[in-house]
Amino acid sequence: MHLISLHLENFRQHKNTEIHFPTGLTGILGANGSGKSTILEAIAWALYGNQKGVARGDIETLIWRFAPGKSVAVAELTFAFNNQTFTVKRSQSSSKSMAELRQGTRTIANSTKAVNESLSKLLGMTHQEFFNSYFTGQKDLNFLGAIEGATDRERFIAKMLNYERITEVQGAANKEGTIRFDLREKERQKLLLEGSLGNLEAIQTELVEQQKRLAETSTQLEVANHELNQALEQRETLTPQLESLDLKRDTHTKLGTQLKVAQANLEQIDRQIEQLSQTRLQLAQAVAQHEILRLEVANYDELLAQYSEQDKLRQAAIKYQDLEARRSKLQVEIAELEQQLEQLGDVSASLQANQTVIAQEQTQLLAIEAEIQAQMQAWQETQADLKAKIKSEQQDLKKLETQKNTITAAGHEGNCPTCERPLEAEFDNVIGNFSAQLTHLHGHIQAWQAELAAIRQPPEALEALQTKQAELKQNLSQRQKQQTEIAADQTKQQLWQKQCTAKQTDIADLTAEIAKLPTGFDAQQYEQLSQQLQILKPKREEYLRSADAPQRLSQAEQQLQDKTQEQIRIAKAIAALSQEIQQLEFSEEDYRNLKQAIAHATQQLEEARQYQNQAQRDVALIQQSLADIQKREAEYHLKQKEFQTAKAEHALLEELDKSFTEFRQYLTEQIRPQLAESASEFLKQLTDGRYDALEIDAKYNVVVLDGGDRKPVISGGEEDIVNLCLRLAISQMITERSGQPFSLLILDEVFGSLDDGRRDKVLELLHGLERQFEQVLIITHIESIKESFNHTIRLEFDPKEQCSFIK
Repeated sequence: MHLISLHLENFRQHKNTEIHFPTGLTGILGANGSGKSTILEAIAWALYGNQKGVARGDIETLIWRFAPGKSVAVAELTFAFNNQTFTVKRSQSSSKSMAELRQGTRTIANSTKAVNESLSKLLGMTHQEFFNSYFTGQKDLNFLGAIEGATDRERFIAKMLNYERITEVQGAANKEGTIRFDLREKERQKLLLEGSLGNLEAIQTELVEQQKRLAETSTQLEVANHELNQALEQRETLTPQLESLDLKRDTHTKLGTQLKVAQANLEQIDRQIEQLSQTRLQLAQAVAQHEILRLEVANYDELLAQYSEQDKLRQAAIKYQDLEARRSKLQVEIAELEQQLEQLGDVSASLQANQTVIAQEQTQLLAIEAEIQAQMQAWQETQADLKAKIKSEQQDLKKLETQKNTITAAGHEGNCPTCERPLEAEFDNVIGNFSAQLTHLHGHIQAWQAELAAIRQPPEALEALQTKQAELKQNLSQRQKQQTEIAADQTKQQLWQKQCTAKQTDIADLTAEIAKLPTGFDAQQYEQLSQQLQILKPKREEYLRSADAPQRLSQAEQQLQDKTQEQIRIAKAIAALSQEIQQLEFSEEDYRNLKQAIAHATQQLEEARQYQNQAQRDVALIQQSLADIQKREAEYHLKQKEFQTAKAEHALLEELDKSFTEFRQYLTEQIRPQLAESASEFLKQLTDGRYDALEIDAKYNVVVLDGGDRKPVISGGEEDIVNLCLRLAISQMITERSGQPFSLLILDEVFGSLDDGRRDKVLELLHGLERQFEQVLIITHIESIKESFNHTIRLEFDPKEQCSFIK
């Protein structure tokens, strides 16, 4: 991810703030409370909205507290991701959230839900993973120190690396679709099967009893069979006669049926012979037409091959025109980009010159503000001194008037307020003294009030300085706006240069592709071949359709011959059947008389058979009961087998659950060596090779290796460096597992506990890692390191406007 710009409106203390994020090491400077960390909060809110843990406090607190009624907080973030530019804009009123996501100028989502889903799919990270990957704060440096116990530390890092997903697959006994849910269900099935097995000994006892009853009933069935056999013997004397007549009757019926079928077949053969004669005539005509078409389409395949070759050349010619058009268009676009780049001129020089003027005007403004503060303080102190004198004299005046009135009321007999003796002759002198003092005080008060009125308005010199201050602020604001515009031009210049290079590469690819295209297309020949094929194609299709006409003619002649022979055979069969029916001499009346005699014998047989059936039913009932018992015995053995299978599957699921646990433990055990390896690379760069490696023991305590020797005790500053290396390593591991390039790093107040030397080392490390971290943002209130940044963004808080602004 690469941040491009951020626009805030009525967001927290940012009334109207516009920030452009350059590439490289950038410092975001400002005093505490100037709104630096709010920038990070706004970035996260723009990407993840009102999800829990993204913004501080309630959503109402997002809106600047001095904003007019019904105002909304707005955050609009533009960023690059996977070589594409996206802009997400969110706004929050007191009751409604709105969001929009654009890719370039195309809107791809315009509702809060759709934007959240699109960004989650695009970034492939939750907001917790996003913070853990890209952000590092001072309070997060010693993130392991705040966690007690090796197990909790290991679990914390595993959760950051999303290893808890293995636990989710194992699941819980009440979560369907997980291993432990299946384990619980298999345990329940095993217990149910074990409880439903029954008593095998009781089943076998009942089986013996039913076998005994079956033997007794079988004896009764033998008696019934004997009686039935006697009745059968009585009927058997008549049965042979009936069988003989049945046979002769069946033969008579069969021959009559065959005669009818043969006559019907003869009629059908006559119709088929007539149809085949007509078909033979039609096929003979088709064969003659097929031979004519063969001569007409003899060169069709040769013409088709020539047409196919010309068609390939035609397609190549069309593609050539398309590629040439695309190449010409790219050349025009490159010319336009080069013209735009030429119009921009030397943007870097303009940027530097404008920055120099801004610095000069800022220095002049600081000097004027200091002078205004000094004069304002002197003016206010003079006013305060005069007001204090007037107040003090007024209090004395009131006190003297009270004393004078008290003495006047007491008269000559009253007591002196000082010595408490009667005034008598001193009364007039005392009253005179009071009057003189009152006159003196009145004079002082009037003189000081006149002096206070004279300085009620600010001095002219102070007003002139304030006017100069306002002019400088306005000029500085215009300069800063110009700086933003020049920075935007610089971004455009870089983008246009990349586009120009890409289009030149495309032109080279198109030129190579054009060179590979075949040539030689003859439009006149192509048109002639097309017309010839168009004329011959219907004849060719008709020729192919009639290709089997000779074969079909031969088949029709053979079928006609076969049908004629079959016609002769059926006629002979009809004559033979008629003669055989006459020779049979069958009488239907003799057949009916014999049937009546057998019916009487059959009635006697039926009575014997009923007795037999009763005996058979008794045997069948006992056999059914016996079969049911045998079935229960078989079901017992089947359930016993199912129980053993369920028991084995339960053991398999237990082993699978154990294997998942061991796999999670294996992954967890790999955290420490991988984390130590990544952190060691950062530590080696940060300490100039003094410490070339670090280890993490089983309790997640960090041990630094100094020349191969273990150094468990290090200074506080070194400890912060080690913790910073660990935090960078974890961010790198998380980002690698998310499948995203680790191009952005944001450090929030991480220099607080480091001395100047350590801070310089950290900054050197970050400069050395610019290839790994394309964009590094450092938020700090330490002004002394501003020269170490490639770029700076300064934030200040205006107490009069009660809002933050970019200085």
